[in-house]
Amino acid sequence: MKIELVVSDIDGTLLLQERTLAPALREEIRRLDRRGIPFTFATGRLPFETDGLLEGLPPQRVPYVGGNGSILKLGDTLLADKRFRPNRLKDVAETYAALGVTVIFNDGDLERPLRPTPWSRAHAGVFPGLDRPVGPEVWDRETRRMYFYHPEGAHLADCLEDLRPFAGEYAVCLQDKRSIQISAAGCTKARGVQALAHRCGVSREHILCIGDSYNDISMLEYAGIGAAVSNACAALKEAADYVSPLPCWEGVVQILQTRIP
Repeated sequence: MKIELVVSDIDGTLLLQERTLAPALREEIRRLDRRGIPFTFATGRLPFETDGLLEGLPPQRVPYVGGNGSILKLGDTLLADKRFRPNRLKDVAETYAALGVTVIFNDGDLERPLRPTPWSRAHAGVFPGLDRPVGPEVWDRETRRMYFYHPEGAHLADCLEDLRPFAGEYAVCLQDKRSIQISAAGCTKARGVQALAHRCGVSREHILCIGDSYNDISMLEYAGIGAAVSNACAALKEAADYVSPLPCWEGVVQILQTRIP
């Protein structure tokens, strides 16, 4: 099967603890570019967390998918930017915030908590805005992203169950065992990749998607070939057509060299 577009997750796939792409991965992206095969990504990140990642590589020829499918961006141009009002989730958010779960709202380039927690205080210097709790106006103000986070994953299984009744009004996505992300209704990575493919004129059979976590399952199932790195969760490996024996970016390099020799 001829691959005409490669889409990869970022965290846990292209990057683990690193802040920049590994040299070997950069060389693979350049190799694909020389063959006329675009490489882009689909991520839960928002533009302020993503811009600059491909700096120093060939110019981006196709958009990337952000916000778990709520954003499509090419260069400085936002082609899609779906937002939502979280007012219907107030009771659930207040309940789990009282249990020590950090409930976070995107506010421009800031990530602001519903109320301070030990985790938000400890990471205020890492994520701008964590030292600035939101006010009551947050419930009726549009946001790009809301999420529930606990470093040990405490209470998140119950939280996910309590969020299920709202799945028709919002996109509720288990990011990993520590976080649940809320986006605008209908947003998934699969929907984002579908919009990307339509824009690029590529059929799904000719797309290779690579990931590691729960929120990647939909795009791996959508793509002609879905591949997982070795550090992927069991559910993603089950959904994948191919599982690399190597983790993170090393796995991505191995997948690209194997599937697009």
